[in-house]
Amino acid sequence: MTTGEPETPPDGGGPTANTNWHSWAALEASLRDDAELSDDLRARTLDAVVVLQALLGDEWLGQVTLDHPILSLFWNRAEWTRVRLCALADGLTAINRLPGGAQLLGRVRSEQEAGSAQLEIDTAVRALTHGCTVELAPRTQRAKSCDLALTSADGRRLFVEITGVAQFSSEATSQQRLLHRIYPIMDIIGSDHVGGGQLLFWPADDERDALVKTAEAFWLDSLVRTERVVLDVPGTLHLWCEPVREGGPIPDGGPSTLFQAPLHEDPLGRTRRAVRNKVAQLPLHEPGVIFVHPPSSLWLMPDIAAIAKAIASAVVDYPQIVATVLVNWGYSPDRSDTRRQVDDSAELIQSADRHIFVRQSLVVWNTARVSRNVDELAELLA
Repeated sequence: MTTGEPETPPDGGGPTANTNWHSWAALEASLRDDAELSDDLRARTLDAVVVLQALLGDEWLGQVTLDHPILSLFWNRAEWTRVRLCALADGLTAINRLPGGAQLLGRVRSEQEAGSAQLEIDTAVRALTHGCTVELAPRTQRAKSCDLALTSADGRRLFVEITGVAQFSSEATSQQRLLHRIYPIMDIIGSDHVGGGQLLFWPADDERDALVKTAEAFWLDSLVRTERVVLDVPGTLHLWCEPVREGGPIPDGGPSTLFQAPLHEDPLGRTRRAVRNKVAQLPLHEPGVIFVHPPSSLWLMPDIAAIAKAIASAVVDYPQIVATVLVNWGYSPDRSDTRRQVDDSAELIQSADRHIFVRQSLVVWNTARVSRNVDELAELLA
């Protein structure tokens, strides 16, 4: 599998890297002054910015937070982000022409919904490119609706439900915030000390404040000491800190590898639950497909066939589901179009996409599916 597409690729700097992104006017000015852009790409990007401002709103760029999934496209000066801005403008324009497009644009503006909305737009645009008619938010079961309904030129119809799975569970996110206080890695890196330790378990809610205060007091004191200092909270937390010395205990992986904590992430389980939860949005008696953008940590699992089997088991009781497609973008030294059979019911499809990236789609066919005449249509979308 590829390395997942990062929020901040290494060649583009960060939001403070001399890049104005907080207003449309500032963005346009920075594009005009960017000597590294070709004249053609600069002109296309400036046209795209005009389109995006009209569709996303005059105030959006100044109000959006750094956590928004597409914000890096605006402040990152790398060439690929400019290509992506042009593609985003084209995609939003195509969606805006469809009935219901304004609601989908509203989801793009939202930090919480933009990730899955982008995949929805990408899927719809792929369908339009292949000559399909696209309907947004079609009714399915009673008052329910799914994301898309596609009709091919020869009349085949396929319903599509799309979702994204957060990079971390809410519990893991809370654990990460707490961990930064128990083991303040940036403070340690910025000091002339090194430290580590182990958190044996996550304390209960009524124990956390006391543990955090103990740890914070330890680091405040130990980072100015000239000798090794150790903290032991029996059965819970062990910390140590000492001045950096030649040949000291700094491993190849850096200071962060000196501390261990029981971070519990289950990317496959969370992805599988997301698939199960989306089945009810699709029709009971017409073919449907589920697209998922899973957490990047899922692709670190060494056995792709095991992923496919787990996802397949999520829909085997629902024969109206044709396939589940897991979509990933990332770096790969090989950007050629490839197709690899993972097992009897799954294949991995790769294609060059997003300028310097590849798109990989793990297509997991439902072996119990009733409708097979839309298989080709589902593959075109993957």
